[in-house]
Amino acid sequence: MTDRLDRVESILITTAERLDGTAERTETNQRDIEALIEGISNLAVLAGANERRLERLKKLVEANSQASTANAARFDILSSDAKADRQAANRDRTAWQAGFSEQMAEIRLLRLDVRDLNDRVNTLEQAS
Repeated sequence: MTDRLDRVESILITTAERLDGTAERTETNQRDIEALIEGISNLAVLAGANERRLERLKKLVEANSQASTANAARFDILSSDAKADRQAANRDRTAWQAGFSEQMAEIRLLRLDVRDLNDRVNTLEQAS
């Protein structure tokens, strides 16, 4: 019977040691779980902040897209205006050049008339 009691006692001691080990592991696991919960909580806070940032970025992208579209439309208008201005300037220059050419032709004719008149005056002076 003593053997049996010794075995039971040995089993009880082993069981008590196992229970102590299990209690220690349970405490360690509990601390790890608490640390994981805290980490998850921190990640949830970061995720929320990232979602808010993402929403702000989406709004900025949308605003930039609208501004880009408006700028492209304004560029097209300004480009068309510039082309129209250039065409008008070309027409004005062409008209000015035509007028200038006519004036130069008139000046040449007047110079010829003046030269002819000078020749006639010289001839009259020599004749008198």
